[in-house]
Order: sequence, then structure tokens, then C-alpha cells
Amino acid sequence: MAKTFAKAGCRVAIIDKVSIPEDVRRTEFRDIEIFVTADITVESDRRLALADIFGEFNGIDVLLNNAGVSLCEPTLAVTPASWDAVMDVNIKAAFFMAQESALVMQSQSTESVIINTASVSGMVAMPNYISYNISKAGVIEMTKCLALELAPLIRVNAISPGYILTPMQRSEYTEEQITNCADKIPLRRLGDPQEVADLALFLSSPNAKFATGHNFVIDGGETVGGLAST
Repeated sequence: MAKTFAKAGCRVAIIDKVSIPEDVRRTEFRDIEIFVTADITVESDRRLALADIFGEFNGIDVLLNNAGVSLCEPTLAVTPASWDAVMDVNIKAAFFMAQESALVMQSQSTESVIINTASVSGMVAMPNYISYNISKAGVIEMTKCLALELAPLIRVNAISPGYILTPMQRSEYTEEQITNCADKIPLRRLGDPQEVADLALFLSSPNAKFATGHNFVIDGGETVGGLAST
């Protein structure tokens, strides 16, 4: 997503818990202006990271809340620690990133945008992912609440991807698993990460200036139902 926004001419900053090696920055992310290593679940880290970015860019036009954690565990095995590990990133950190960014956005008196990454898992129940499912349902509802309170200067939308063939999935899934997933999708394929990035860019642009408070699903029709493998 960051590279897509940068190629579109945006000045982009990335906050990541893990430091990105300098050689990777120069090759893979050469168009990204700022890299900040910070844990956004820690208030002091989050505030310092945002302050650095706001100071360098003299404000903020678009916040893309894209950090996420997913744990696979049966409901009866969930612990307070594993629950918090998901909620602290997916809900708590996302909310306070939005809140702290919105304070700056409002002071600018210009139209700004917040995009939250949700998931179809927040719309349809999946076994063994209860904490993740609940967190993403919360992101969708949080998006609606923020859109109501922050209008008219700030638009807030969510994106809910379905099966997206990320590099991690390519390394973890067998070809048979990928085919089985595709058979559940009306378009008969998994999504490409670039398609999600393109949607985020569109929602952040003036072309979507009348869109706010909604959850934009990009899943190849998976959640529509009615078409399964035969």
C-alpha cells in the first residue's frame, strides 16, 4: 500500500514495530520518505512516532490503519493474554492512531481521510479465530462512529479484504489449498494485494469525496454466497 501511494505522488511515512534494514529501504521502499520504528500499542511510542511524522510533513492528509494481528485458537483456549495481543493492535491502537491523527487533521481545516483495514472475518464468523473476528467487527463499527463524529472535514472508511494472495500466503499455502479457496469465490481466484492498495488509494482521493462511514468489501464476491465448488 505504501508503495502505491508513493507512486501516486504522495509523501509517505511508515510506522513498523520491526526495523526495516537500510538495504531493503533503498531497494524495495526507495520512494518512502520516513520510516519510524515504534510499537503503536505503547502510548509513548505511538505519540512520538506521530509527532515526528506530523512535524516532518507539517500535518497529515491520510491515515491508513493497516497494522493487524491474527491468532488461530479455539474459543475455549483463548487466554486474557492472547485476547489482549489481538485487541491491543487491531482495536485499541487503531482507535488511538485515528484519534491522534484526527486532532491534527481538524486543526488543518482541510479535508482529510482515515482508512481502517478491517476484514470479511468481521462480517462472517470463522471457527478458531474468535478474537480476530470480534476485533475486525469492531473496526467496522469504529469506522462508522468516527465517520459520524469527524464529518465534514474528515472522511472515514474501512476496507474488508477477503482471500488475498499475499507473499506470506504464497509461502504457506499449497497449490491445492489456493485452488480450494478460489473454489469458494465467485470470481474463482484469490485477490491480489495491489487490488486492495488501489482501492485504498481511490478512497483516499477526491474521486471518493462523497464516500464516508462505509465498509468497502473486496473479496471477489465470497461473502455474497450462493456459489460454491461443484
